[in-house]
Amino acid sequence: MLLQGLQHVCDSSPYLSKYYEKKKKGTKAGKVRIAVARKVFTAIYHMLKNNKDFYWADRTGQERKMREYNKFLNKLEKVA
Repeated sequence: MLLQGLQHVCDSSPYLSKYYEKKKKGTKAGKVRIAVARKVFTAIYHMLKNNKDFYWADRTGQERKMREYNKFLNKLEKVA
């Protein structure tokens, strides 16, 4: 699933986008995708291990999504 959404991940992170473009020069596309996927998996591992947010995340978008998610959870609690 991660490899299918890899382009979205690269588009949403300037750091990963720059990394992707740098790796893309002179390398086959499959190897580049695997390199970016490895970097994303490593970031996920460290985020879970250290209980941290994604370092290069867009904070405004993340805060908006968390507000929407909390509203959704509150709505579910009221129904149950």
